[in-house]
Amino acid sequence: MFTMANVEPEFAEMGTIVTALKEGTTMTRFYSNRRPETRIFLLKLDEFQIAWWRNAGKEEGTVDIREIKEVRRGISSKDFDRSPDYSKKLDPNSCLVIFYGMEFKLKTLSCVAQNNKEREYWVKGLIYLMYENPYVAQPSLIYRWILKEWNALAPGNRKEITMKEVKQFLQKANIKINNSRVRELFQEVDSKRNGHINFDGFRYLYDLLMNQHEIAGNFFSFRNPRNQIHVEQFQRFLLEEQK
Repeated sequence: MFTMANVEPEFAEMGTIVTALKEGTTMTRFYSNRRPETRIFLLKLDEFQIAWWRNAGKEEGTVDIREIKEVRRGISSKDFDRSPDYSKKLDPNSCLVIFYGMEFKLKTLSCVAQNNKEREYWVKGLIYLMYENPYVAQPSLIYRWILKEWNALAPGNRKEITMKEVKQFLQKANIKINNSRVRELFQEVDSKRNGHINFDGFRYLYDLLMNQHEIAGNFFSFRNPRNQIHVEQFQRFLLEEQK
């Protein structure tokens, strides 16, 4: 497994690498159940993801960099073994395997870059971002999450969403608010008064949701004299407020 001791590029080099990955590179992806296919891979830094798609096609998939556990050079995955006719012609110095996931059995993204330099860009860039992420400021992490949720609600580079999508977001985030309150919040962020909000409006909506007076009221109801909530009080909160 790689560590920062293995890869210690200068920050100037990392700037060049990250910029190149944001622009995208062509790689061949190997699968466990079908023939290898060529895709365009790029780094979506704001969302903190790797994304890929066909030429002039829609996005096929993404990997959250927070879920990456290891990046290996070479052909050390079963994906390469499933296509021996292709694999025996490969240059291992252009290959990499990304292990990712939140479950015990990790998923793999097995790719062949066009050359060793591009392979090294992906290996070094991803390892750098993996180790950099725990030190990112909380506001940046929140922004990444909001942007990720926005892109899920507004696919295909849509610029606006409606209250229908907002309700979908609230349900997914397990935020329980009655319809009249949702309508009230939506109208507050709907600056054009046309039933649609853009990304800035969505961020404002998030701020309103996170800074509700009711939350402070609940905290004071369950706190102890030292302004703390013990396990017993938290359990009571879950039973009484999160039914």
